[in-house]
Amino acid sequence: MFLNRSVTDTSSGFDFKIFKPATEIAVEKVQKMYPHIKFTTRYVGGYSSCSGREAIPAAAIAAKEVLEHGTRAFMGPVCTFPLLTVGRMTSYWNIPICTASGSGGALGDKTIFSTLIRVGYNVETVAVATFKLLQHFLWYHVCLMSDVSIDIEVYYREALQLEIFERENNFTTNIELFDSRSPDFNIAKHLKGCSQVARVLILMTSHAVATDILTTAYHLGMGNGEFVFLVRELVSKKVELGHLQENYDVNPESRVTFVSF
Repeated sequence: MFLNRSVTDTSSGFDFKIFKPATEIAVEKVQKMYPHIKFTTRYVGGYSSCSGREAIPAAAIAAKEVLEHGTRAFMGPVCTFPLLTVGRMTSYWNIPICTASGSGGALGDKTIFSTLIRVGYNVETVAVATFKLLQHFLWYHVCLMSDVSIDIEVYYREALQLEIFERENNFTTNIELFDSRSPDFNIAKHLKGCSQVARVLILMTSHAVATDILTTAYHLGMGNGEFVFLVRELVSKKVELGHLQENYDVNPESRVTFVSF
């Protein structure tokens, strides 16, 4: 079982403190169902982040597990880049691999990832749900504010663009790409670009950056009910918006902005 050594957020469900006992209970139950088969579980720290550079270490560990330990099934990786590599390898070996995430769109291609099982959400289904939401409320003028420094947000934006392009021609979409890590990141500039063509803004970034975007939007006069701000959250139990939630009852800025969200 692949573990991401950087994951410590217990709300995500991927934390080792939650994952390990849940796995042990599952193995115990399956062992009783199939007493003639001996199940052995190994936990390996396959990667430390979800970046592209982690694909090679994850692949090396997968090869070692199969060749040296005779591993016949994998749980994880969770992150897309390591999973893209390990998923191809397990398909070649004809070994099942199950993941709680694997959100990248390419992972849905069963001609390549023939043994991959994804039990969590993926960007394709999230894009469909987002499209249905926009269609339900007749929100046809949409701006996608996409953070290029976060891989999953890039996958989500690409999947949503494809969904809108293939299904509906009535939409007017504008895309504002930004790097939230860049010192030149100018929130006001991107918000003004969106406001010229859209009244619905989908924030494809972290909650912390979304909080800054909402605060800036308020000061630009975009918190008057004319604009709608959307963000998705399918893993954590709640959306954390920092000071906007903490000051909701006493700060008019927080109250007006949070209502728009």
